[in-house]
This record gives sequence, C-alpha cells and structure tokens, in this order.
Amino acid sequence: MAEEGVPTPAQAKKKAAKQLGLEPGSGLPSDLEVTEALREHQSIFMPEHEEELLLLREAALQVMELLTQFNPVLVGAVADGSATAFSDIELELTADSGKDVELFLINHRIGYSALKPGRDREASLRCDDWEPAVVLHVADPLRHRRSASRTEEGPTSQRLDAEALAVLIEAA
Repeated sequence: MAEEGVPTPAQAKKKAAKQLGLEPGSGLPSDLEVTEALREHQSIFMPEHEEELLLLREAALQVMELLTQFNPVLVGAVADGSATAFSDIELELTADSGKDVELFLINHRIGYSALKPGRDREASLRCDDWEPAVVLHVADPLRHRRSASRTEEGPTSQRLDAEALAVLIEAA
C-alpha cells in the first residue's frame, strides 16, 4: 500500500492472496491488522509521512469548509492517519440527493466524475480538480445518521468533522 499505491486493505489483501496463490480471505490478516502494519511501516521507513499527512489534512479542511452545507466528515486513510502519497481525501456528505452535490460542484466550476456508489450511499463523486483528488460519498441524512451511529473498532472507522480535524491539525 505504501509503495505501490494499493488504496485499501481489502485490495492489498486480494493482491497478496493472488501473488501467494491463496484463496482470498484464507488466513490473511484483518483490515485493521493491515492498517496497523502500514502505520508501523510508515513510522519506520517513511520519516516524511507526518508532514505529508498534515498537508493532506489541511487540504481536506479547506474542502470541508467549502462544502459546509453538506456537513462533511473526513473518513478513510487521511482521517485514520494511514494515508500514503497515493491516497485520496475521502469525505462523507449528507444531502437529500447526490444531484444536490453535483449542482453545487457545477455552480462552483469544480470538475467531477461519478463513481459507483457504495452501500448506503446516494452517490460517490471523484473531484480531480483538487490536488490531491477528493472523493465525495453522499448519503441521505437518515442513512448518514444510522451509519455514523454504528460502533466499529479500530483506525479504519475514524470519522472527523471539521472541528475535530482543525483540533488535530492544530496539535500537530
């Protein structure tokens, strides 16, 4: 993940299983274990990681401030601290429709492409106009409250609103 740009633990495990000639899921570590190993690797072999992570988080905060009306929440590798040079900024937004976010982007002349939306999402949009790229996952308010209230353990479930992210940046 750190060196080849594999974006998620699930994809990294799938690639590893293929390279090792194993069936997917057969004796491989959990996503949490993969993320923890990535963080350990970064702390040992990538001294620039903390500075790069800070820059990613500052960029995320700027985008979140622009998208305030959609109650953005930072998720993924930038939120949990395992981001690599290949990581996108991932934000969860709440809106009655993905079209609301699309209209906002169009009105602000921000280019985007539609992605296949994941579970419990109205839409997923990739904005390559920003550097680094930003992926927006749009959920309706009811679904968003439900998914936000789920209790998951581990760094992959890290969720930061703009206020929490600002505090984290200030502490760095």
